[in-house]
Formats: sequence, structure tokens, C-alpha cells
Amino acid sequence: MNAITTATPTTIDALPAVTWAEAIEPFLNTLDLPQTRRAYRAAIAEAMHGLAWQHLTRSRLHADNVSRGACGAFGCARATFRLSSASVALKLAALRAFLKFCRLTGLTRLTSELIAYSLASPSATVVKPYEVLTPNEQSRVFAALSDRPRDRALVALALGAGLRASELTGAKVCDLTSDDEGADWLRVVQGKGRKDRMIPLSPDVAQVVGDYIAKRKAKRDDYMFDSRQGETGHMTAARVWQIITNAVKTAGIKKRLSPHSCRHTYAIGRLKAGASPAIVQKLLGHSSLSTTQRYIDHLDLADLKQWAAPLPAGIQ
Repeated sequence: MNAITTATPTTIDALPAVTWAEAIEPFLNTLDLPQTRRAYRAAIAEAMHGLAWQHLTRSRLHADNVSRGACGAFGCARATFRLSSASVALKLAALRAFLKFCRLTGLTRLTSELIAYSLASPSATVVKPYEVLTPNEQSRVFAALSDRPRDRALVALALGAGLRASELTGAKVCDLTSDDEGADWLRVVQGKGRKDRMIPLSPDVAQVVGDYIAKRKAKRDDYMFDSRQGETGHMTAARVWQIITNAVKTAGIKKRLSPHSCRHTYAIGRLKAGASPAIVQKLLGHSSLSTTQRYIDHLDLADLKQWAAPLPAGIQ
């Protein structure tokens, strides 16, 4: 591909000298989740060093050197990958979003089409199945938390509602509600992408959470999972990680699991129970159905057996 210059020398010289380090802060402020900001900051810094850019507006940005620089930084040349394709896709998504922000604010002249073309993500393939908990393992984890009502309620929502760690820490007592028919729901306020959603809770999950709240005598505006440390008043994502990994270890489970593994367990469990990908998409709060469909690739042969198609009646 021929180099495509995105600004003339006179235009570049007329623009103020803005470094990528200065531009990244207002960009990160547009993102809603702290973990997303951390991941995007690291990916953009890695790419900027790989591209050897300092002043965005005084660098002659070309579609081809953006592509080469990003591939060099992330190790995503077609020949080899030093990262998984999913990790490379996340890093490229961060760089695409940052460059689009710089375009909208007048710091670069790369068009959206060129950014998308030169930073296209690699094909996503299932490298290995998600690590999930079997029903028996879930029972063992709950048994390991029998004397810890708060942690038991937290794991109940992680496995029974598929919440992200940030959604667990941000949940409040008032987010629990019931409809006119007596069914229990959890309202997720400002989840990823700043979207609200409603998640139905099974009676046993609602019972575990309700018992914990009653024992704690929490008020409606209290965070569901509080913390005595820090100024926010709620548990940190790091503490959620610690609680879940410790419970798994105590239960004698050798798998390497994280809070997000509970979300995977929930999603795959709903698919196995017969929920359509569109339903699971709404339950998980995915903005794109293609994200949800990745879970389908993790269904095993035993899950497919029941869907064998018979011949029409009357055929011998």
C-alpha cells in the first residue's frame, strides 16, 4: 500500500505541538471503567513507543507506518504472534479509539476509514476453552464460604447474575427489586458502556443475598459489598478477585479462575439451559451479539448431542 500523507507540511507546522502523553489524558476521561482506562493506557503507550511518535500533530502520520508500528509493538505480524489474537485485538481497539479521538479533536488527519483499515484486528479464534466451574465445583465453592455471608452473597451474584467485578463493587442495596409477580431482579446501573440493564435472579440467589443484607442491617443507599478501607465505601475489584480465588483454592479446585470466570460460567450455563445468544447478550450487557457468540464455541459435544436432527415422520 502506498504511503498516504494525512497533512501537508504547512498544516503540520501551523498546528500546536501536542504530545501523545498530553492527548491521552482527556481521551481516557471519556472511558467509563477504571480497568478499561488502565488497559487502554498501557496499550497506547506501547504502541506510541513502537511507532516512535512524540508530537502527534508534528508527525507525518501515514496509514502504512501506523500499521507497521502497531504490528511491531504488539507482535501481530501475520507470521507470528507473541500475544494471543484476543489480546492483540484489545490493544488494537485501544489504539483505534485513541486515534479516532485525536482525529475528532484535530490532532491528526487520519480518517476513520484509514484507522480501521490499517489497524484491523486479527481473526478471533478459540485458543483454549474458558475456565469455568462445573455445578459440583460451584457447590464446593459455596461450601467453602459457609461461614462468610458477605463473600457467599458476592459469589452468588457473580455466578447467578454474571456480573463484572466493577458491577459487583458498584451494586447497591436499592438495586435489588421485585416485580408485581414476586420475581426478583437486580438492576445494574451504568455497567460497561454506561448502559443500565435488569437481570432476573433465581429464588436461591435472591435468598442468599437477602439473608446477608438482613443480617448486615444495610440501608437502601448502602453499597451491597462495603469496605472498611478507602474512601469510596465499597469493596475494590482487587478484593473481589481475592475473595473468589481464595474460595476456589479452599474448595480444592485446581483451575486458574478469576471473577470473570464466574461470568463465563454464568453465560455458558445459560446457553446450555437453552437461552438464545440474543437473550444471553441482554443478560451480560454486551453491546454486540458477536461478543456473546464467542461463548458458543465453548459448548462441547455433549451439549450438542440433544440437538441431533431426526428424519421427518414416515421415512423408513
